[in-house]
Amino acid sequence: KTIGSPLIPVEYGNWYRWGFKIKGENTYEAHVKIVEYNESRNIITAKQVKSIGSGNFNWKTITIDYTPESPGTKYIQLQIWHGHETTQPLPNKIWIDDIKVYNMKRFIEPVSLEIPFKIDKTNEYTFFTRYFQNQKGGEIKIQLDDKFYEINTENQLNKFVWKEIDKIHLREGEHRIILTNVKGFNAVNLFTLIPTQELLETQNKVEQLLVNKAIIYILEGKSNIYRENVGIDKDINASNGEKLVFLPSGKAWQTLKVIKEGFYRFALKLEGDFDIKIDNQTFHISSNNLNFTYLPPIYLKKGIHRIELEPKSIVQSWNFNREDDISEWREYTPERQKPYLYKIFYDKGEKALRVELYNSTRGWKTINSPFIPVKYGDKYNFNFSVKAVNGQSVHFKIMEYTSSKQYITGTYAGGIGSGTFDWKTINYEYEPKNTSTAYLQLQIWHGHETKQPLPNIIWIKNVTIKESKPSYLDVIWIYSVNSSKSNYTVEDLFKVNESPANITSYEKINPTLWKVEINNATKPFMLSFAESYDPLWEARVYRNDNNNNDGSGISSNSKGKLVEKVKSIPLYGVINGFWINETGNLSIEIRYTPQDWFEIGLVISGLTFIGCIGYLVYDWKGKKIKWFFRKQWVKIKYREYYKPPPKR
Repeated sequence: KTIGSPLIPVEYGNWYRWGFKIKGENTYEAHVKIVEYNESRNIITAKQVKSIGSGNFNWKTITIDYTPESPGTKYIQLQIWHGHETTQPLPNKIWIDDIKVYNMKRFIEPVSLEIPFKIDKTNEYTFFTRYFQNQKGGEIKIQLDDKFYEINTENQLNKFVWKEIDKIHLREGEHRIILTNVKGFNAVNLFTLIPTQELLETQNKVEQLLVNKAIIYILEGKSNIYRENVGIDKDINASNGEKLVFLPSGKAWQTLKVIKEGFYRFALKLEGDFDIKIDNQTFHISSNNLNFTYLPPIYLKKGIHRIELEPKSIVQSWNFNREDDISEWREYTPERQKPYLYKIFYDKGEKALRVELYNSTRGWKTINSPFIPVKYGDKYNFNFSVKAVNGQSVHFKIMEYTSSKQYITGTYAGGIGSGTFDWKTINYEYEPKNTSTAYLQLQIWHGHETKQPLPNIIWIKNVTIKESKPSYLDVIWIYSVNSSKSNYTVEDLFKVNESPANITSYEKINPTLWKVEINNATKPFMLSFAESYDPLWEARVYRNDNNNNDGSGISSNSKGKLVEKVKSIPLYGVINGFWINETGNLSIEIRYTPQDWFEIGLVISGLTFIGCIGYLVYDWKGKKIKWFFRKQWVKIKYREYYKPPPKR
């Protein structure tokens, strides 16, 4: 059932804030939707934007910020939805007051960035972006010419991720991308348009390259795995210094995109008892220390697979999803505990245990679980759900018993409620108080001299008792193996059975130049260079096949012909690595390229200096010669002028 506002005229691109107050009595699943209409007042789209709740609640102030999603939107409408097959007592009542709509464009205008670009060839392109998903994320909008896309960036994990947005036909010429930050903390660092056919060809080439290669996936607990009811602890023995701590109801999960079909082995660095579910297969593993524990090889097809982990600490559980589950509880909850009519049976519709009280008499009525075996000193987590119609002071207690099932003591654990209420989930941790305690019992108490209309009805389901012992997860390694019988470990992945190349010598010439001699490289190899990673390091590879080597590792003649220049890549994230594609006898110079620029600059500076000195010398000599000739000329003129008369 809906409560709809009048249509509000709006403009696409503007922001609007709804503010109103709402109150409910016996409300059932009330929530808010915003509906968009075009100029003809036909519905374009509807979106749920807020959940309000069920049951009884006093006045709530609701605030909703909204921007129209469709360029054709001319009107929006606020709708309150509620009451679908309501289970609340009738009538369901809702009050709404003080509704205001604000045009927020003046105050909250999304930040946009326009990126023009040019397409050289008409073709079908696959459109990608790389954006930052994070806990404080929100939403971004991307417009490519006349196409619009929305991306939700809020995520439990903080990391940059690639997303394929669309496959789109683009004509040769000018185009533009407009990126808009709608809400939240957002970052985008790449847009990529790849011709679709070229992308498919590249993917096929990658698959061919992966033949006979080991594929390794590493899922760090903190940064790569989704979780619920899981904390984080510091641990110097963990792979990144931190590990996940699972609470009794904790769980973790992640999806894995397999790019090469075949057998894979899972290595989980964990401590405790866990159930591991991979797609439809479930495995139980246990470890007393934070060490790698292995699953047998599993065949995974190419595509998406789901991994789930949950600590296996359940002591007892009753789901009541079939009638046979009731028999144990009925044994401990007699239908005539006192002179009142008390029924206990299976409710097929609710898939729950159902108890009905038909008399108002003195004394508490109880719903009792079977005995639960426990150990003194351990902690236990009780989790169950309760629902009531006309319940009277419903609460629960934990009872302790000896090994011979003699009562020791009971503890009031908490109130649940009175009257009519929907399903409530109760979570309670308990530690036995007596050293003789061997069993616990959960008891739901209610109905003492009830004032509620009869019958009082209580439902219970999903009762689980878990041992509150912490379980830990550090990291998951998933790697391809050759067969279903492989026992390859993580350590085996890094064992080198053959050496593709031998380093016969290496020498540090100066801080910016190292020389390495390679003898008989049989295949391409990775050369590691243990200096802090800097992309300006470069390996220059010279083929040395015809050189004579005297056994010292140093070539007796020139370093050979330059055949390859290799840029540095980060190896292990901290040092330099060079992937050398050449084979045979090689001389390799590892050079810090800015030194080349410095030396070129030094040569130029030297030549300039020499030129300046030469010019100064030339200039000085020229002036001296001129001065000399001028002086001689003056002497000659002087003599001519003062030439004495001839003798007689």
